[in-house]
Amino acid sequence: MVDQIQQMKDVVTGVINGVFITTGKSDVGFKKMIELERGGGKNLLVVGSIHRDYDDGCCIGVLNPDDELAEWFISGAGYPSAVIKERVAGHCKAMVIMHCTGRRTFLASSYRARAK
Repeated sequence: MVDQIQQMKDVVTGVINGVFITTGKSDVGFKKMIELERGGGKNLLVVGSIHRDYDDGCCIGVLNPDDELAEWFISGAGYPSAVIKERVAGHCKAMVIMHCTGRRTFLASSYRARAK
C-alpha cells in the first residue's frame, strides 16, 4: 500500500505541475479521472485548485472512488482534511491530499481503507 500511496502522490504532483505549465489563467479548478491500470482496475480521481499568481494550490487524489463519492467532489472547492477523511471512509481504496506552496508539493494527509 505504501507504493500505492507513493504512486498517487506522484500522479497528483504531475497533474499540479502540468496545470502550472499549461494554463494561462491565474486560478484554475479541475476534476479528472485518470486510469492508472488498463482495464479500469485502478482509477484515480484528481480534483483540486491551483493559483498561478501565488504559486499555490491543493489537490486531492482518490483511488477507485465509488460513483457517489466521485460526484460529491467539486473542482475548485476547498475541503478541510477532517471532512474529506470522514467522507471518503468506506467509499474508496485510498486518498491523498497534496498541498502546493511555492510550486513545491507535499503530502498534507492520506487515507487507506482497512483490509477486509
